[in-house]
Amino acid sequence: NNTVYGYGSVAAGGGIGTYGSGVRLTVTDSTVAGNGFYGSGYGGIGGGIGVIDFSATAVLRVTRTAVSGNTGASFGGGLGVLAGGSVTLTDTQVTGNTADTGGGVGVVYNGAFAMTGGRVSGN
Repeated sequence: NNTVYGYGSVAAGGGIGTYGSGVRLTVTDSTVAGNGFYGSGYGGIGGGIGVIDFSATAVLRVTRTAVSGNTGASFGGGLGVLAGGSVTLTDTQVTGNTADTGGGVGVVYNGAFAMTGGRVSGN
């Protein structure tokens, strides 16, 4: 049970961010809220949670987590993944996030998205 609130970044992920190859990130039973990205370019990914993986093998799993009120510059206000990989949301609420594209969830360059339970709304 973790809370990531009110952080800012000039790189990927205002609240939680990873950058590299073969990235594996799991967020469970947490709150990621009120975070933001304050820059441009590749870094504008995922105001709440952002993953950049140049090997196109990223795995992001978010379970029983609230992702809300985050702001991303480019895409994925709530959460964003760049350069492929997969995003799996389970019983997760993604609400009230903003970005130029994909206010709630942004997955680009051959990425996959799956969701079971929860909701993505009001982004």
